[in-house]
Amino acid sequence: MIIWRGRGIIILLFGFVGAIAGGVAARKLGGPTLPKQWDVVASIWGATAGAWLFALTLGKTQEKILLDPKTQQPVRLQTSHSLYGIGGVGWGWLGVVAAVVVTVLAFVSPSSLTGRQYDTGPLPPPKRHNTNNTNPASTTTKPSTPKPPVIADSPAPAQPAPAPAVSTNEASSSPLPTPILEWKDSAGRPMKASLQRFTTPNYDTAEFKREDGQLFEVPLIRFSAEDRAKIAEIATQVIAEQEKARKAK
Repeated sequence: MIIWRGRGIIILLFGFVGAIAGGVAARKLGGPTLPKQWDVVASIWGATAGAWLFALTLGKTQEKILLDPKTQQPVRLQTSHSLYGIGGVGWGWLGVVAAVVVTVLAFVSPSSLTGRQYDTGPLPPPKRHNTNNTNPASTTTKPSTPKPPVIADSPAPAQPAPAPAVSTNEASSSPLPTPILEWKDSAGRPMKASLQRFTTPNYDTAEFKREDGQLFEVPLIRFSAEDRAKIAEIATQVIAEQEKARKAK
């Protein structure tokens, strides 16, 4: 149940709009390489700015001085605006405290804001076909050639060991990870990174690795139309290879 007085309910609207504006500004300024925890930080600061904007405009306490017709004494009437008994200034200071705490957490423990732990070490390679023939199910082996009959009086010639067969699936090279390429976001800002893998079943988010070894996930919608088409082509190749591997088994 929401309890407010005067225009106090509008604090929610100001905070919501401020949070959206903060998140959009962070993505525009940070580009596709911006870690997700900073989206949360920017949204909290944006909501705090919205609360202060309300406090300094529509949330100001209004005062009127009237004369009592009986006593002819001045009477002050004040109209305040609050949400759950807290005025706009109070919500502004609460927002500042929350934003400072979230900013500290973004530096100390990013996973507490994003809900997952980001590994900055080497990325495990994506699933590929077994090239060392350790898994017989993933390779196709040619049937052995029958040996010619041996004459009793003459020793059989030594047969060289057949070379291990290479599956047609193994001969094809996986498109992932890609070499370090230059990618551009929707605003045209470039970044150099290698596409490591797709992290969602519908291939709308991918993990990239920069030249300095840092790993990060980026929603593909942040890229330019040209790069989205390039990434979609890579995803099509990955799906085709997975389908070939499934049929081979």
